[in-house]
Amino acid sequence: MTMTARVAERVNLLLENGRPARFFWRERWTVTAATPDGFEFLGNDVRVVGWRVRAQTEDRSDTGEFELARDPAAGGWVLDSVTYA
Repeated sequence: MTMTARVAERVNLLLENGRPARFFWRERWTVTAATPDGFEFLGNDVRVVGWRVRAQTEDRSDTGEFELARDPAAGGWVLDSVTYA
């Protein structure tokens, strides 16, 4: 049985080569898979404004799927939801 929780909390997201690599939400999470989930088109520029990621804690004791969205007002990222299996 899976459980999804709406979170809506700011997170510190580290991007490597334009893709999510790690983020901090209650503890450090390492991204194991990332899929773009939303784009913003600015002339010839295209920017990803959302990501669906699979991640695990640094000690690998917990895994989950997360929805991350760019927060244009704050200039950072927000964790929209988390799904645990």
